[in-house]
Amino acid sequence: MLGVTGIELMVVLAIIGILAAMAAPSFNSTIERQRVIKPAQALLADLRWARGEAIKRNKKIRVTFFNTETDCGSGIAWCYTIDTDPALSTPDGILPKTVNANDFPQSTLSAATFAGGVAYTVFDPTRGISLNDGAATFTVNAQNASVTVSTLGRARICDAPGDYPAC
Repeated sequence: MLGVTGIELMVVLAIIGILAAMAAPSFNSTIERQRVIKPAQALLADLRWARGEAIKRNKKIRVTFFNTETDCGSGIAWCYTIDTDPALSTPDGILPKTVNANDFPQSTLSAATFAGGVAYTVFDPTRGISLNDGAATFTVNAQNASVTVSTLGRARICDAPGDYPAC
């Protein structure tokens, strides 16, 4: 029969505690990295979806970014919406989708800058090109992740922690 004394058990628990204390800081940075990458990945997927919807529906699709509670609702710091372009066509009420800060706690939309100084991009149905290229940047503490949209309508993540390229 295998017997373990109280002293042996205490030594093993002390070693486990020391190892856990050494691993905690790197675990926190991993959590922060995921908190900044998750909204960027969601936006990337939504931009690609919006581009596909523009081609499929043969309508201009607009992704609009808001950074105030006035536009997003009480207690919501930022949001973005996807719908048919209200400036260029009649909204059909079929497509609207809204994503907001409540889906990604502790992240902020620090910038959304597109050609023409606007906070939106429009996908053209002809070839899915973007009528105004630009980028949106999310921030968590000191870490940033940007999602860019090219004139060709291609979206990608850049300047994010990990294996993402520079913008």
